Amino acid sequence: MVQDSLNKALLLTRPLNASKRFADHLHSINSKIIIEYGPLFEIIYLDILKEPALEKKLIFTSSNAVESLKCSKIKFKGTAICVGSYTAKKARDSGMTSISS
Repeated sequence: MVQDSLNKALLLTRPLNASKRFADHLHSINSKIIIEYGPLFEIIYLDILKEPALEKKLIFTSSNAVESLKCSKIKFKGTAICVGSYTAKKARDSGMTSISS
C-alpha cells in the first residue's frame, strides 16, 4: 500500500505564482512530495478606471486584488479589510493599514 503512494504527484491548478508559493510550503513540511503544475487560469490585471476615495476603506478578498491596485499606480493608503493573513500582509507591504479576518 505504501509503495503505491510513492509514485503519485500532487497537481496544483492555481495560477503559477500561487502554486509555487504553496509548493514551497508543502516542501517545508515534506521535501519528498512530488508537485506537478497545471494552472487552469492566469491573473490579468485590468485598468482601474476610478480612484477610490483616499479616506475610505476597501475590501480585498485576495492578494491578487491588492496587487491589481498596486499595478494600477493608484496610491491608496487607507484601511484595507482583508480576507486572510497573506492578503493582509500584501496590503501592509503596499502601505495600507490592514484588518484581517
